[in-house]
Amino acid sequence: MTNKQKARSERRIEEWASRGWLTSEGEKQLRHQMMEEIQPMVGMALSLHVIIGIISILLAGVIGAWAIAEFWAHFTPGIRLVLAAVLLALSQVGAAVLLLQGQQGSLRGEIGSVVHYLFLFVAFAIVKQTFYVGWDAPSYIALCAVLGLPAVYLLRAAAGVLVYCLSVLARVSLSGFVDAPGGVGFMWFLLLLPLPLYGVFMKQGDELRLSVFSWLMTITLYTSFGIAMITEEYIPFLLLASLAVTMMLIGYSIDIHKAYGVPFRWFGRFAAAGSLLLSCLPPVWNGIAAIEGFHWTMTAMVLALFAVMIGLLAKEVKKVLWSPLLYVVIPLLLGGETLLVRSGIYSSLPLLLSAVYAIFIGGYELLQGLKPGHLGHLRFGIIVLVLLVCAISAGGVFSPAVLVVTAAVLFLLFIQGRRLMRKKGKSGRSLNVTKTVTSVRKEKKRAAVHERDGETGVSATQEEAPSWMQLDDGASVSMTAVDTVIPRKTESSLFVEPVFHSPEDIPAGGSGVFSQSSSRDERKKAEPSPWSASSAATPAGGATSPWTNSGAAPKREKVFSHSPWSQEGERR
Repeated sequence: MTNKQKARSERRIEEWASRGWLTSEGEKQLRHQMMEEIQPMVGMALSLHVIIGIISILLAGVIGAWAIAEFWAHFTPGIRLVLAAVLLALSQVGAAVLLLQGQQGSLRGEIGSVVHYLFLFVAFAIVKQTFYVGWDAPSYIALCAVLGLPAVYLLRAAAGVLVYCLSVLARVSLSGFVDAPGGVGFMWFLLLLPLPLYGVFMKQGDELRLSVFSWLMTITLYTSFGIAMITEEYIPFLLLASLAVTMMLIGYSIDIHKAYGVPFRWFGRFAAAGSLLLSCLPPVWNGIAAIEGFHWTMTAMVLALFAVMIGLLAKEVKKVLWSPLLYVVIPLLLGGETLLVRSGIYSSLPLLLSAVYAIFIGGYELLQGLKPGHLGHLRFGIIVLVLLVCAISAGGVFSPAVLVVTAAVLFLLFIQGRRLMRKKGKSGRSLNVTKTVTSVRKEKKRAAVHERDGETGVSATQEEAPSWMQLDDGASVSMTAVDTVIPRKTESSLFVEPVFHSPEDIPAGGSGVFSQSSSRDERKKAEPSPWSASSAATPAGGATSPWTNSGAAPKREKVFSHSPWSQEGERR
């Protein structure tokens, strides 16, 4: 749909609304439906324009390169210098125009960053080819990559990060680590330069470019490490371990549901475990012992990474403590082993320490993998143990039996520790000890923050802490002791107070207790005996019991009868 058709549709909608044919709600729905139909057409037209533009730029570049190659010998050094200056100015002006138009983080910004890098490479190539400046190819690539990085920051372009990473890989493949300017740590310094882009993308909430940036930097890091391992005898595994653990801690500080944190967490684990496995190989330590000394850039990078690790552990990764803490030990262990080797105490002790800790890491990951939903940890633990066996077998320093015995002892110790922890947890549950002083204090602080924000701190379903563990804030001290004592209720008694009558109300012939004329004997006679028949208890309702003495039985006359055999002896 063209702009003219869009304007015509808008006029029709306004006309229908003015005539009363459309309600306000119907007008909104119609406009929304029209925008949904226009959007795919605009995207299709935009993609077509982008494809045509890219093809046109490529064709123009090919034609320009052919023309320059044909007539380059006829250009004077002054013309070449002017051409390089024009290209450099065009790259800067183009980046400034895109920045003023607000094209940061857009498709035009991505294309502009790539074109900016292209002009930079061409301009400095002209200068290098015309004038002798003493640059080699790695220095030329590193210079162009670093000079183009500010435009990548300003335009927030992931495509510019891709060009930068490719430049770093080209520089590493063309020059070694030890012979490169700046020493062995200069390549890692180049990798650290674009890391602040992580904060830029995070601040803008651009998760797509943040994920692309995370994967690009991670792949570049490990590819550079692989190239260094192939081309050089000296492998900076201490710097690699420090950088890997730092990346892993950054990944743990990110929400686990975010995709851009995955490469930092898992590839950081891989790199840290890989550096530990490399320290199990004797040739690696031979290279450490053979060099004259470490460059100052490597020492500075290691110290800076250790400071970042401490800060991340203190602030960001307190909730997920054990797993990161186990991997933080790896650069500390490698640093101590490096000091031993550089001090001249080169023995099998570094190999043994690295192998034992690698067994511990592999066993820990295996036990983590036994939990439901942690299959990745199980696979990682198996891979670590298998690679450790391969490294020890290739080194030939220890017998495989030593590894088996060490692994068995560590496994038994770990199982015993887990059993003790489980027993301690069960005893705590049996005593209903579900709260600690630290947890109660944290809940108090959280409740205060939520109350300040207008929310409730603890949910209604959460179990309350025991009274002896609650913090006394002094609110109940103002209550007096009298108010705190609850009086006991008086028990009801069946005692009925006697009612005393006046003497004239009492009958004269009565035998009551207040009769003055009756003597003690008469009172005894008047009182019925508890064993008499008249005083027997009578059941309610007129019912009688067979054992009840209801009165004297009437006397019957005895009638004597004679037996017919009673006079039998007299007749004889």
